Amino acid sequence: MALRAGQKARAGRSTSAWLAHKADIGAPHTSDEAIVSQFDDICLMLYLLIGMAQERKDRAWLRRHVWWRALAHQLRNKKPGTPLDGQA
Repeated sequence: MALRAGQKARAGRSTSAWLAHKADIGAPHTSDEAIVSQFDDICLMLYLLIGMAQERKDRAWLRRHVWWRALAHQLRNKKPGTPLDGQA
């Protein structure tokens, strides 16, 4: 199934953020291709971990992953982004 322009932009923004924060997601030596191929799993993991950190009031985790929380908020509000392939 092909992604629509908005979906491609959101996926591109998410994946670009993960690649920039490899160490934060526990994958500092993982190839970019491996991270991109695990898009759905990483997204789900980070959403679940945010919830757990909020329940436990783990402020240190939330501060380390503020980049993900900000991105998740933007994606929820469907703010435009640039797809990985540069084409909308």
